[in-house]
Amino acid sequence: MGVSPAGVVHRKVQDVPIIDPTGAQSEAAQAINTRKGATGRGDKKERQDMFAVLKTGGKQYRVQAGDVLRVERLAAEAGETIQFNDVLMLGGDSTVVGAPLVAGAAVQATVIDQIKADKVIHFVKRRRKHSSQRTKGHRQKLTLVRITDILASGGDQTGVKAAIGSGTPAASTAAAAE
Repeated sequence: MGVSPAGVVHRKVQDVPIIDPTGAQSEAAQAINTRKGATGRGDKKERQDMFAVLKTGGKQYRVQAGDVLRVERLAAEAGETIQFNDVLMLGGDSTVVGAPLVAGAAVQATVIDQIKADKVIHFVKRRRKHSSQRTKGHRQKLTLVRITDILASGGDQTGVKAAIGSGTPAASTAAAAE
């Protein structure tokens, strides 16, 4: 919401759920309402699906089954199944908060691909008497994963490869063979 200098309150179109007076919604209106989190007409089951908050690469992610994530580089090949054991919270019908981690909980995922992020340009210019400038670019290495399963218990007994960060997949398998 915004307020004009005259004190009139203006609302953005995106803030208001699009609802037909008859109660029917077009497909576009349903997509906008679910994307913006409009309540009252949504399916209650959808809001109670199981989710987990996991930690990898120094960041925390809230995930559900079927989500696709771009995480910091993991040592895994495309098509491999990996498991995130650092689960901070489980939610859904009942919420479990870890202290700091939930014991026995895990999130399993399939590696889709190893990718690079968009290039970030770092430009340094020294002004006035220091006529120098420098341009550096950086592309962060990322792993694309699809969440397949959230395990509330028994995650430590599955035998699935743990998600370990950094390095190339070939270097990690060579180090494991030694």
